[in-house]
Amino acid sequence: MRVKGSPYIFDQKAFSERIKRLRLKYDLKQHEIAKAIKKTRAAYGGCENGNFIPGLEMLMGIGDFYKKKGETISMDYLFGYSDNPEGVIIRSDQSEEIQAMKEKINTYEELIDTQKQLIKFLKESTKR
Repeated sequence: MRVKGSPYIFDQKAFSERIKRLRLKYDLKQHEIAKAIKKTRAAYGGCENGNFIPGLEMLMGIGDFYKKKGETISMDYLFGYSDNPEGVIIRSDQSEEIQAMKEKINTYEELIDTQKQLIKFLKESTKR
């Protein structure tokens, strides 16, 4: 589902299933989570049933609630963008690749600066 005014797609089904799975993992009732995040049971239940798209405040409340329980839950996971609850994890064997990419970006930026200086020099030379 595309959220109105946003280029992003919100996977309502994944979100609903994942928050329900988390709640059941801790053997909690909807009203217990709703109370903890200062929302009505109907609002929280609507998220779990797929009838309501949560706002930022509710999302933050859900995240904080589970963080206090020792869970690491990323928004990417809740939104269905990732199947990893902890979000993007960079493996140690990827760190060299990332460093190489950073160096290429720095080299490219230096090239652009050099080209700008050369263009400036040429423009000034032709004015004389």
